[in-house]
Amino acid sequence: MFFKRIKPFAFWVGLLLLASCYRSPFNQLKTAGLTKFDSTTTETSSKINELINPYKMQIDSQMAVVVGFTALEMDKAKPEGLLGNAVSKLLLDYAKDELGVGADLCIMNNGGLRTPLPKGAITKGKIFELMPFDNMLVVVDLPYAELPNLAKHILNKGGEPFCGFEKVQLIQEGNEAKFSFASDMYAKRSHIKILTSDYLANGGDGYEVLTKATQRTELNVLIRDALIFGFQTYSSESKPLEAKIEGKVILNQ
Repeated sequence: MFFKRIKPFAFWVGLLLLASCYRSPFNQLKTAGLTKFDSTTTETSSKINELINPYKMQIDSQMAVVVGFTALEMDKAKPEGLLGNAVSKLLLDYAKDELGVGADLCIMNNGGLRTPLPKGAITKGKIFELMPFDNMLVVVDLPYAELPNLAKHILNKGGEPFCGFEKVQLIQEGNEAKFSFASDMYAKRSHIKILTSDYLANGGDGYEVLTKATQRTELNVLIRDALIFGFQTYSSESKPLEAKIEGKVILNQ
């Protein structure tokens, strides 16, 4: 694995539980055989802080590490946003270049992107803010016949992050929708390989259509780790991450 998985939330929960069990010599109250601790006093808070601070400093220093740079501020938007375009492209490139998985489409959801990215330096902590959940990357083989249903679901949500290696658009046709690919080779396939999160592949956020996949491949990589790696790759090439609105979604006029 390229990454050391850090799970700060589990860490902090454990640490706080430890702190809550700390027996302060100053604030014990015995009632009917039970020992209680007054955690609201200044003395107890000070002792808890003494316990937490060394670990907090260690975590803070790791979260402050700069993993890359952006050329502009990126936020999610509908029907298409800079943040969604950047994230879906990073993940698609990561799957191909680092895992050798050539998915046709990457589809994520706006709900999974929890914070915008500012222009400039991006820290590891900012990536944790962007993707705080431990969602994993998966690839599903979706029957080609289900693509219109997937397109319609994305349309009903007002647009979601998606991209392909070739130009791909989501086109509204009345109350229906379809994906339009630059190449007609996709239409000759029985299935389309879609890179997405395990959450969406499980039908989360209304993506029941993805549960109709005939095959599912677990990539065993946290989406957050893939994004950190993507930023580090750009940084190693002295390039800031860029994104643009590409006109991917064409709505009825």
